[in-house]
Amino acid sequence: MLNACDSLGILVLDEVRSSGSTKNSLNQIEWMVKNHRNHPSVFLWSMANEEGGTQRNIVGKKYMKKMVYLTHQLDPSRLVTAGVNAWGSSVDFGFSEEIDVMGFNYSLDFIDDYHKNHPDQPLIGTETSNASVTRGVYLRETTGNNNVLTDGVGGYYNSDGILIKLKKMPRHIAANNPNKYKHVFKTQKFYAERKFLAGRFIWTGFDYNGETWGGTFPSSSSQFGAIDLAGFPKDAFYYYKSWWTNIPVLHIAQHWNWEGNENKSVDVLIFSNADEIILYRNHKKLGVKKMPEYGYVKWKVKYKPGELRAVGINNGKRISEEIIKTAGNPSRMELIPNKSVLDLKDNGIAAINVNITDKKGVLVPLANNLIRFEIKGDAKILGVGNGDPATAESDTADFRKAFNGKAMLIIQIANSEDKIELMARSEGLKSSSVTIKNPATKK
Repeated sequence: MLNACDSLGILVLDEVRSSGSTKNSLNQIEWMVKNHRNHPSVFLWSMANEEGGTQRNIVGKKYMKKMVYLTHQLDPSRLVTAGVNAWGSSVDFGFSEEIDVMGFNYSLDFIDDYHKNHPDQPLIGTETSNASVTRGVYLRETTGNNNVLTDGVGGYYNSDGILIKLKKMPRHIAANNPNKYKHVFKTQKFYAERKFLAGRFIWTGFDYNGETWGGTFPSSSSQFGAIDLAGFPKDAFYYYKSWWTNIPVLHIAQHWNWEGNENKSVDVLIFSNADEIILYRNHKKLGVKKMPEYGYVKWKVKYKPGELRAVGINNGKRISEEIIKTAGNPSRMELIPNKSVLDLKDNGIAAINVNITDKKGVLVPLANNLIRFEIKGDAKILGVGNGDPATAESDTADFRKAFNGKAMLIIQIANSEDKIELMARSEGLKSSSVTIKNPATKK
């Protein structure tokens, strides 16, 4: 991983797993630093993360001093930090007195005072902001915190491809409720306005298994990520992208399939780095709104089948655009490999995204068809996924249920095979196939 980060220019905060001054903890530091110190991507060592029992007392101060000393002995060229949370009255005691760079986990209310009292100590956001939302899940209207959806799942397919129905549904969270992004908006503005902060890490880039926060079986993910478990961007991804790049970004956090709700109000959330947003419904202009810095714009739009088109404007010129359309019934599958021709460094591995579309090629945003995969040629399936945070489906089967119109799989082609054909089949849908070439073969 560090080799990849070196190559891509991704900065790494390298953190030891065990905090303390025991022989085991110090051995872990020695192993980490000796093995990683020649990687230019590593810019900072971290000794701890949210050690609530010791981070603000004499016990933590003593063992942190030993950890920092050893790290500096092994690598005098880098500074040391720790991710500290649960502040309160003891802000100036414990870890903070021993580490080079103060690491803040959330705790926005204490950062300004800390900097005032420690003006020469570098500060960084070691863990900040999250938006727990589910990719492709939206409410027609959002009020307060009505963001947890417990219907529409139905069940999951076991290892034999048999549907297991659930009486109590797991948790999905609407992605178009501004209340789910409040901390994200606040944190983005806070860090952008304070030049004494070195930067920040969001929690998290990707969804991960664990910390389900009350979701019932088969919920498996906290849903903190800006990208889901299958690598598909969630709506929060586009918010961060809009403020962290100079590339024009515009994203509509909503779908346009609200059959049975004609002429009822639909909440439409838009993220963009354009100065102004113009919204059209079926070519009719609905208005212009200014994009607040580090924020979003929201419309209430009467639902009529067709399309929504949002246009981003800077200085009177169009710089970005996104269109979402009402999809018809699921008709076919679109297979999209990350590469159609592999090279040697790929080790025969390819990732293929699967979209469920209608007959016109429009993504069906609520499709959950079961897809079965077959490979012609010497290759194997390494994994399948769909980003659903609440499923017990196997990640290594030759099938996968789509989740909100999407699924994916990863395959590996044998060294002796110069090409393979991947086929996807689903009941009631037109079959689809794609050929992937592997010219870097060993014959």
